[in-house]
Amino acid sequence: MENNKEWVIHYVIDDKNDSLVDIHTHGLRNFEKGLLGVNLPEFQIVIPLSEDLAEVLLNDLCTRVKNGKTFCDGEIIDNLIENYTVKLHKVNIDGLDVFRIIFPDSNGAFPWWENCDPMFKLQIEGE
Repeated sequence: MENNKEWVIHYVIDDKNDSLVDIHTHGLRNFEKGLLGVNLPEFQIVIPLSEDLAEVLLNDLCTRVKNGKTFCDGEIIDNLIENYTVKLHKVNIDGLDVFRIIFPDSNGAFPWWENCDPMFKLQIEGE
């Protein structure tokens, strides 16, 4: 994926499970917020998206952080994709906090809901 000078986007395909990927950022921890210099969580997507779409979404979120936006666990974002809502879910991966971008299924059901498509439930499997 294309990288810029302030953050990097990695697109990793899971050889063992083709239903999941690991698309994530590196570099947001370098942005300091306020006087405390708080390290910011990176972003991650685990459902298969095209590299182009993933890059657009992650660059949009990273640019918001660069411009001073602070995100929180459980935050609903309804303007990342037109007419589509996503939710940020903080997970800890190898000791680092990451905001996983959780996508609802085609009926608008999130993975925590009983009626969610099983493929979309994979976003939170193992937690």
